[in-house]
Amino acid sequence: MNLAVLGVSSSIGARNTGTENAPRALRSAGLLARLKASGHEVRDAGDQEPRPYVPDVNPAHRKLKNLDGLLPVLKTLASRVEAVLREERVPLVLGGDCTVALGSLAGAVRVHGEMGLVYLDRDAELNTPRTTPSGIADGMVIAHLLGRGEPALARLERERPLLRPGKLALLGVERLDPQEVQFYEALPSLRISGPEMWQLGGAKTAEEVLSRLAAGDERFWIHCDLDVLDGGEMPAVDFPAPGGVGLVQMRILLTHLTTSNGFTGLEVTNFNPDKDPDGEAARRVVDLLAESLAPEGPRA
Repeated sequence: MNLAVLGVSSSIGARNTGTENAPRALRSAGLLARLKASGHEVRDAGDQEPRPYVPDVNPAHRKLKNLDGLLPVLKTLASRVEAVLREERVPLVLGGDCTVALGSLAGAVRVHGEMGLVYLDRDAELNTPRTTPSGIADGMVIAHLLGRGEPALARLERERPLLRPGKLALLGVERLDPQEVQFYEALPSLRISGPEMWQLGGAKTAEEVLSRLAAGDERFWIHCDLDVLDGGEMPAVDFPAPGGVGLVQMRILLTHLTTSNGFTGLEVTNFNPDKDPDGEAARRVVDLLAESLAPEGPRA
């Protein structure tokens, strides 16, 4: 596979620092060498300017914090993803917090038009500035992708939302704020919770996703928030928890998805090196990526 690795050294959309160091930590854990050893052609596209979380104490920003710092990150990423896709490379985006999905998808739709999105996350991220208890943009990502909430995020210089509900596969959700429940249950999207994924297994989950998002020539992007994994196997995330998806199950799922003809790009988010003092979790992420991306690329 012809890969380009793009680092997004940002935690500005989160509620604490740490994830902005993930791209550097994953490179230090040997990611590029592992990908090349697996048979990929790899171009290191470097990292964006660091943009760590800072407290936004402006009372006017209580319902959406750090927007001014977040928007340049997303717009820069959108242009980078667009450029990589026009080079006919597959973007591998290393976040960063989950807001990178807005920038990645914005770049992908510039090149390929309407995209599907496979979104792996323990949290639903369906809050808006009207409903959020925290004001943290990281908890509003899906809502903004679907065109709700703050216009600057919900449109990103487009007239239409980045994503239609029918083009979304929301996988692994186990944590919902009370105000998100009604929205979640009404979504005409593919929704497979964490416990349901355990029952289905990785291969069957991938089959469900592909039947919904990748019929014919339809393309899709994959977002993987690492907190969807079992906290015992992946503790180096901001909010680890027991349960979730196992690493083996995740590898099977991703392998099936990334060898599909519609696969366009992949991002991993929420890896926090501050919670990985011995580097073991970083090595597990590197193994997961190297083993989930087939060198020959999507099947014809």
